[in-house]
Amino acid sequence: MKLISTLSFLMALTINQLASASVIAAGEHGDFSRIVVANGGDNIRVEKRGSKLILHQIEQNTAYELSDITEHQKAKRVSGAALVKKAAGDRIELSLNCDCKFKAVVLSDGKFVLDIFDQIASPLNNSNGANNKSDAQERPKDQFSEADLISADQAHDRLMALLEQAAQDGIVEFKSNNSPREGSRASNATLSIPNAAPIESAENNEIAAIEDELSDAATGSPELNAMLDQTLGSQAKEYSRTAKCFDDLAFFIDGTGLDEQPIAKIAEIKSEVAENDGGQGANNKTLAEAFLAIGFGEEALALLMDSEWENSILAEIAMIVAERKLPKANYILNGRKCSGAHAFWKALAVEDEKEAASLIERSNNEIDSIPKQLRALLAPRLSLKMIDAEEWEKARYFYDVASATIEDLTPELEYIATRLLERENETQSPHTALFEIAVGNSRVADDALLTLAEKITRSNEEPYEGFIQDIGALAKTSEATAAILAEAVAWANMGDTEAALHILRGLAGNAPKDMSTAQKTANDILIKTMDYGTDVQKTNAIDVYLKNDDWIFGDNKNVALLEKLSQAAIDLGVPEVALSILGELTNKPTEESKKLLAKAAYAAFDYENAIKFAAPYLTEPSFVEIVYASKIQRRKYHEALATAALIEDNVQKITAAAQSAWLARAWESATDHFGQLNPIALNSDTAFRYALAAYMAQEDVLPPVTNAVLREKSSVLSTGVESLFAQATESNALERSRSAVKRTADEIAMVSEALNDG
Repeated sequence: MKLISTLSFLMALTINQLASASVIAAGEHGDFSRIVVANGGDNIRVEKRGSKLILHQIEQNTAYELSDITEHQKAKRVSGAALVKKAAGDRIELSLNCDCKFKAVVLSDGKFVLDIFDQIASPLNNSNGANNKSDAQERPKDQFSEADLISADQAHDRLMALLEQAAQDGIVEFKSNNSPREGSRASNATLSIPNAAPIESAENNEIAAIEDELSDAATGSPELNAMLDQTLGSQAKEYSRTAKCFDDLAFFIDGTGLDEQPIAKIAEIKSEVAENDGGQGANNKTLAEAFLAIGFGEEALALLMDSEWENSILAEIAMIVAERKLPKANYILNGRKCSGAHAFWKALAVEDEKEAASLIERSNNEIDSIPKQLRALLAPRLSLKMIDAEEWEKARYFYDVASATIEDLTPELEYIATRLLERENETQSPHTALFEIAVGNSRVADDALLTLAEKITRSNEEPYEGFIQDIGALAKTSEATAAILAEAVAWANMGDTEAALHILRGLAGNAPKDMSTAQKTANDILIKTMDYGTDVQKTNAIDVYLKNDDWIFGDNKNVALLEKLSQAAIDLGVPEVALSILGELTNKPTEESKKLLAKAAYAAFDYENAIKFAAPYLTEPSFVEIVYASKIQRRKYHEALATAALIEDNVQKITAAAQSAWLARAWESATDHFGQLNPIALNSDTAFRYALAAYMAQEDVLPPVTNAVLREKSSVLSTGVESLFAQATESNALERSRSAVKRTADEIAMVSEALNDG
């Protein structure tokens, strides 16, 4: 009977409270309109029907004050409001003058907050819904069906049944109340619920409402708490930091009244908090939330660290706003495949930009739901993150959000705009804007300088005066790998490969994790020098390579670089260096490296190896020439004559064959090939050799073309060869040869002297 009396008292108390009037407050917050219902927020359900928002399950038999909407028009997106009485219960209908979206939350004090937003086209929603979960926990409040909802009466019934069972089992003891109210369901009670984690959600708010109504009557116990856990769900106890996704309400930050004169408003809140808790800090959460609403993460975190909220989602949000790393055990990062607000805050917390972009896809435009000043702080951060991820559409979206929120163009936004404009080809000269940002003191100055360095490198432009000092200072102060790499590339672009590789060697030695990056950059610098550098720069680069070849490669040699270095060494007249470099490819030679070996060996006068290395490539003219010339140098004239037949160019083929036949003393072959030459192309030396070859081949008549050339070029040679043929007899070749040698010794000496004189 005592329990029934207590229940009746509580019911009467609830009815008396519902009989009082309730004010529906309205206000404008720039990007959204806000409607606040002071009481009964836990039960209210929102339905959108056409251009109306209908608030179901409001407190019944209550006179609602709607003048903020109907008379004062404090919410510009709401054109009217009416209390409509239906058989199923009273409801409030709000008429909208826009195609708006909305979000509803319930505060810890039972207030129902409805924010109404303009529809903004956004690339952030996943249109195919692949990432949306179908379970009730993941659905927005307005999408729950009737079957999903539980009223406060039902919650009371379940709780009272539990209490009654607990009393019968001796688990809980009820205290009598001297002033029960008629019609109440239970006496005024105190119920000890396990210390809930400071995370707000729909279930937590419902638990808090029940807890408030049941104050001062019952004493809790572990057994009762266990029963409550089974009935009211796991959110009635402290959350463990596991891979769990939380409802949007767990991340709600109330920024009401902080859009205008936020510092004054915070001072007011601080005064109220101090007055209410007697300076004990019990209400630090309220003040911390206000600081977060205006983007003061450090201040909020300091308050939360001194309170029971130290290990809460709110504290983690403060860390993210303050740009601190979350502890290893945390709620936000440990959530897997979350959506909505959880995905949004996780995107801000993760370091990997691509992962952040994926999370933004599932965030359901949560950026629109956070307070205006916090949005102004976080939107540029997300835009920068999306730029790094090369997610340009998302970067543009967050830039637009920031621009709509921030009145003045900050250096951060200017930098983002410059990157976006360049990407969208709306400007071809972003360097000036980047330079102005880079030399400033904004948080994006370093990013601008690195971007500028990248552009200067890519375009091979001359850097501005002082650039090398700026990038060097950034590399030393920030110790950022990107800055160090940019400094190395800057030195390389100025032609100082040695300084560039010295910096990279230091990076590789001091930061093993950056070894591969340093190696790749060094390889790229050397290749670029080989492709575009002057002879002096190439010479220096080859020397620098030889001094750094102990670290410049990883597990595999950069074959392309080694081949370019070797070719440059050959071109610069140091084929021995080329042979040394190519020796690094001995185990796995490529076709190109084998060809370079042939060229280097020939240039280094190693004719035997030149013939060996070039022999497989006699289908290519350059290697036929190497083999032919090497055989001539090796005095293998008959082999050279055979190789000459492989030369593609007909004139060169005839000339080479004639020369090799002459040297091989194959007189008839030499005479035949000399005779095929264009007379116009004959010089005195060739004509003289042609004449002597004809004589040795026992030709009776001096070839007319040789006589004509020799008469024009050298009268002495002309007279000599004419005398040879004039004195010719029918003697055999040997006699004729001896006679020729005796008779023309002087003429040959004169010919040699003439040839030496050119």
